[in-house]
Amino acid sequence: MTYRIFLLVLAVAALASSLAARPFDAWQRFVSEDKSFAVQLPAEPKHSTQTTEKPDGKAVTEIYLLKYQDIVYVAGITEYSIDVDPKGELDLDRDNFLKAVDAKLTSESDVTFSGHQGRDFMGSSETYDFVSRLAMVGKRRVYQVTVAVPKSGDHTVVRKCIDSFEILRAGGTN
Repeated sequence: MTYRIFLLVLAVAALASSLAARPFDAWQRFVSEDKSFAVQLPAEPKHSTQTTEKPDGKAVTEIYLLKYQDIVYVAGITEYSIDVDPKGELDLDRDNFLKAVDAKLTSESDVTFSGHQGRDFMGSSETYDFVSRLAMVGKRRVYQVTVAVPKSGDHTVVRKCIDSFEILRAGGTN
């Protein structure tokens, strides 16, 4: 569900102008508004909120988006009003994301991230490579960080961002 928004976000980001190059030592630690996660980024991301109403409850997604050069960085939190199955939600988020960006799964692994069940996966479309990390906190909150790099782009930034992602506190309803 979290990744359904990603296609729209990616399309909006594609229209944004690119910024000048910035070396890794100039990257900054970004902390979410609710102080629940942090990630290293080359510039300040834009924030948006989307609420999705469903018959069985609602989902509120906080998205932080940055398009820097031709690379798209997305970090976010989705908070559900009802409990969800952690493994099922991670599978659904992965599948919805890959479908939304018309990409094929190239690798994945289940991980424990900051003490929480998670999933790392990679996908590839005709023009972009995607690297994502998901973490399920309790049964109501999913954290995500995704980097989308053009196939001809600089892939060294992917690990810098993904590996810097940290959950500071669980936040929300667990």
